[in-house]
Amino acid sequence: MLYLSRLREYYADERSAKWFSADALSRALVKVAYGIIAKPEEKRSSELMQGTRALGIMDFKASEGLGLAYITGMQLKSWEPIHRTFLFDLHNPWAFLYELSSSHPLTAKRIRRLSQIGKVTTFDFNKINQYQVDKKTLYAHFIKDAFFVFLPALTAGGSILFYIIFAGFNWLGILGAGLIGFGLGTVVKTIYRYPAETPKESTTLELMEDVYASPIRGKRRLLNGKIVGRGIPGLIFSKDMMFQDKTGLIYLRYEGLVPLLSNLVFALFKVGKLIGQEGKTDGWFFRALAPRLELNFVEIGGKKFQSWIKFWGIGAGIFIIIVGFILLQL
Repeated sequence: MLYLSRLREYYADERSAKWFSADALSRALVKVAYGIIAKPEEKRSSELMQGTRALGIMDFKASEGLGLAYITGMQLKSWEPIHRTFLFDLHNPWAFLYELSSSHPLTAKRIRRLSQIGKVTTFDFNKINQYQVDKKTLYAHFIKDAFFVFLPALTAGGSILFYIIFAGFNWLGILGAGLIGFGLGTVVKTIYRYPAETPKESTTLELMEDVYASPIRGKRRLLNGKIVGRGIPGLIFSKDMMFQDKTGLIYLRYEGLVPLLSNLVFALFKVGKLIGQEGKTDGWFFRALAPRLELNFVEIGGKKFQSWIKFWGIGAGIFIIIVGFILLQL
């Protein structure tokens, strides 16, 4: 069904381009992506976008990255940031996998198709195709990332097999061994996901242009700018934030020390006071359909707010291991 929906969109674009203008439609697609992220996600509008996902102009879940790139392009008065952002959609294997679960083709692919059937002058795909992309490096990183995605399941399966061979068949023992293996895999995966590297100064534009970015392994980066809003505009319970530097916007993901309670307190009593203030962020950059920085800390107005994302990833794995050992003892 999703494949047929994506195919329908290509035919709809083709007919629109023949009747009107391929170039105008390509610009409109980018502007719609911006309009989706700019609209406050009240409950009713969110339900409407969910319910009309297969009938809309584009899949709103896939619009955030392009919408952020559009804002950057408008600030710099250049389409270059969008050209660079297209590279991820066109070449990164993770983008291809995300597209399989989408009702619409990735916007970069739709605009490339428009350039093949009509005259598109705004976005120069001859220039985009000249950007150097090392496919060998891209797919090597993808294979390594995919291994760590499945690592907890692999270590759980290996632990169960090891237990059965050396201890026989016992349901509690099998469950305990599986949990120990899964927990160990989770700890290793978290360490891989959030590498303990020295953070590098960067800009949102440089991050958006990184075709080798991954949704699995982050890149430690420092950004300077200001908090300009909540991750979900208008939602007072949103503990995530929108951050702006001189080149554009990016989402910040925060995680408090005490699950749920810390996030609620931060969202209700902290985020509102941070909006509009200058500062810096330290976190790991991830690129899925929506680019984001998962925070190590954010320092605004002289105050430092620690985020515990990596801590809780490792902590969850250790907790699972402990439960597994308890079951083994039983």
